[in-house]
Amino acid sequence: MAEKKPKTYSRREFLKIAGATGAAIGLSAGMGDTTTTAGAATAAGAAGNILIGCPFPVTGWASFDAGEQERAMDMFVKTINDGGGLLGRKVEYIIVDVADWSPEDQTRARDTLLDKGVDVFLPGWSLDPAFMDVFAAANIGGIPYIHFGTTELFAEMHRDKPDKYWNIIQTDDTPRVYAANAYKTFCKQLPKVYDYPSKTFAILTSDNTYNTELSALVRSLLEADPEWEIVVDVKHEYGATDFGVQMAQCREKDPGVIFFSTAGVPEAAAFTNQFRDNPSQSLVHIQYAPSSPEYRRIVGKKSLGILWEALVVANPTKEAVAYREAYIQMHGEAPGHCGAWHQYDEAMAWAEAVRAVGDVKDYKGIVDYIYATPIKGFTWGPGGLNLCPVYGTDRTTIPPYDVLPEGSKVRIGVEHGSSAHYYQIQETSDGPQDILCYMHGIPVNDYMMKYYGYPPQGKYIQELGKAEFQVPPWIKGA
Repeated sequence: MAEKKPKTYSRREFLKIAGATGAAIGLSAGMGDTTTTAGAATAAGAAGNILIGCPFPVTGWASFDAGEQERAMDMFVKTINDGGGLLGRKVEYIIVDVADWSPEDQTRARDTLLDKGVDVFLPGWSLDPAFMDVFAAANIGGIPYIHFGTTELFAEMHRDKPDKYWNIIQTDDTPRVYAANAYKTFCKQLPKVYDYPSKTFAILTSDNTYNTELSALVRSLLEADPEWEIVVDVKHEYGATDFGVQMAQCREKDPGVIFFSTAGVPEAAAFTNQFRDNPSQSLVHIQYAPSSPEYRRIVGKKSLGILWEALVVANPTKEAVAYREAYIQMHGEAPGHCGAWHQYDEAMAWAEAVRAVGDVKDYKGIVDYIYATPIKGFTWGPGGLNLCPVYGTDRTTIPPYDVLPEGSKVRIGVEHGSSAHYYQIQETSDGPQDILCYMHGIPVNDYMMKYYGYPPQGKYIQELGKAEFQVPPWIKGA
């Protein structure tokens, strides 16, 4: 049988697919080796360019992030090449579709990129642990694989078999940090500015590893706090779009908070629309999914008042404002909150390590440098990158940190490692936009003044004159 040739997409075609927000899922079965080369006018590897492998979910349900990550790689390539290259060589990247991260698609992507001669893998994130074995050191010659998948399972696999996975670097923190950030924001900070009708939670969980881990940790924190009670606690099928049963339970119990744990835009949009049609008197948290601009485009003004959380998002610094403006100039639209920034940070961290080591082929030296160095970036605290708390440099040992509640093993760092932000979608001159209210469970203005020495920067914060929680419009008396 003739070898199947990878299909190549133009940049415009790729972005159209990547913006489909899951609509192209049905195409994924035959497209696992889809490739596109970008970042240079020449063919891949021409003139001795350094090649970067990007196994992105182009046609999967996370395609909304693939588009953001691709744009971030454009920014990275321009930054490096305009500055004289990396060790005197230009860089370029190659995208291969991994759809929904199946072992087969991951393996096909790996083999395609190895054949191209890449020197690093920058995949973004994944929910499926298949990549850990597919890209383990022995299978790819120790080439660094730097990702921001966030589940505890990935970190535990690395901790238990460090010799097998030494080349895999997880730059995002795990749900233990998400959970602590959520608990501190809803249970410690918001009661200072909002009078809850009841200190009760409904936990609605999408049945996948990441969201199950997160909900379990939130549950443990609430159960340890006698002031709070869980009155609804149910799972739904991953990818579900009908939440009639869950909404009926929430309207009956009328919890103070609905904690909707999903990373999927279609799920989050469907829930938001159904909630707003007949809401309970609850604050609503949605995990991660609203970080995609596609979420607001789908639900429009029904998104107003929704609270959401994410790690690895850009801190509201002066440098971030400059990056945002450059991104708009290059791409004609503003970046989302996560992939457009953290993909760039990871690429720049790798480039810093290559320069420091002096040899793009010294994979072990590059990995060791990244572990040992508090590399600065948009999406890490002012203390710089600090790797996942389960392995490597343990950020939970670096003060200051909070333990929530007393005696709990769930910890949150406020200076090192991933940023941890809480946003609320509020009305602006450009329609619904994400307003950063809390960083690591601390009011954003207080955090920025303490750790950066100036107030939060950003177009909408400046427009509103403040970055504060607003009572959602569906709450009676708001």
